[in-house]
Amino acid sequence: MSAEPGDPPPAEPTVENAALSPPRPRVHTILARPDLSTRQKISALAQALMRGGPQAVGSRLPYATGARFLAWLSGQTWLQQRAFQPQVALLRRCLALLDQPVAAKAVIRLSLCSNLWHAWRLAALAQAAPAVFDAYVQVQGLEILTAAQAQGRGVIILNRHAALSTLSLLILARQGVDDLMIVGRGGAKLDLLGLHRYKGRFLVDDESQRVDEKVGLAAQMVLGLQTLNRGGVLSIAADGYQVSQALTLPFYGRQRPFGVGFAELAVRSGAAVIPVFVTLSLSGHVQMQCTEPLTPQGQMADERVRSLVQQYAAQYAAAWPRDLGNFYWGHLSKYLALPEIALLPAQIASMQDQADVIARRLCSSSKCSHPCDWPAPGRPGGRDASRRDT
Repeated sequence: MSAEPGDPPPAEPTVENAALSPPRPRVHTILARPDLSTRQKISALAQALMRGGPQAVGSRLPYATGARFLAWLSGQTWLQQRAFQPQVALLRRCLALLDQPVAAKAVIRLSLCSNLWHAWRLAALAQAAPAVFDAYVQVQGLEILTAAQAQGRGVIILNRHAALSTLSLLILARQGVDDLMIVGRGGAKLDLLGLHRYKGRFLVDDESQRVDEKVGLAAQMVLGLQTLNRGGVLSIAADGYQVSQALTLPFYGRQRPFGVGFAELAVRSGAAVIPVFVTLSLSGHVQMQCTEPLTPQGQMADERVRSLVQQYAAQYAAAWPRDLGNFYWGHLSKYLALPEIALLPAQIASMQDQADVIARRLCSSSKCSHPCDWPAPGRPGGRDASRRDT
């Protein structure tokens, strides 16, 4: 890897550095598959290059160089119109459902920047020198997690289906969190981050021992409870759509299911539930923000479960307009495919009020560095809706 200007000299190879070596280039793997036709290989290669960029062909492009290139590329109108017209249309449909003005051009550009080469971005940050990593990655609120661990409690990290959410696992690992389990799928991303030691804790998405996904996820929840009971950390993407048990709530014009699995584990184990928001800026800088633990309310177990899910849904809804450009396109497509709802004006106002309370609580904290502009539009002090950027 060539050094960035001002970077310290590269360290000599060590056992730990060797663990960060990238897997076999994706392009080579695709070309070597005899079960794919020529057309299928071309399609797979295009997808691999879009997701991995130089990483897909085994190149180690320095992070700062690649970040600057992606920031420039994502702002090219010709690229948006010719190569990514369906994705731009998808984003505009999502933006149309928001209840507040959002700069559409900025969201579209950030979405391209975060979705293109996201596999390369994860690998490049994992392989970067410590000085480069610290310059581009900012972590806020990590003391919240360590305080919960100091009490001997298990911790549930609530991640999202955002392009760089997996980076939180690398940050936790570098902070010395070893008893860490991930619920869901994503073994390939762990390879990109050099976190091979965690792959054995997956019961799905393992090419060598693939099991039925529903059975595997159920088994993961059992192992997850054991992890929490001994004070470990459990990472869950709490915004998934394919959940066996969910609480369906109104969400920007759709009926959105929020899984209750994390809440049930928290109530049974007494674990702290900490939402984590990982976001990317156009400059290539990444911010990981840990918020205050959710507080279960109610006497009965089902009441406490419901309260935790509702609290997370409110935080998630408050961050949705601000972070829309960070989500995977596939995740946004699933959102638009959800059943539509027709809410009464009073119900819409109630949702906005709940989101405002959460957003004010987050953005009044010293841990939040987002340029938030609450109150929301339509209320005293809010932005004029006529400023919507189309």
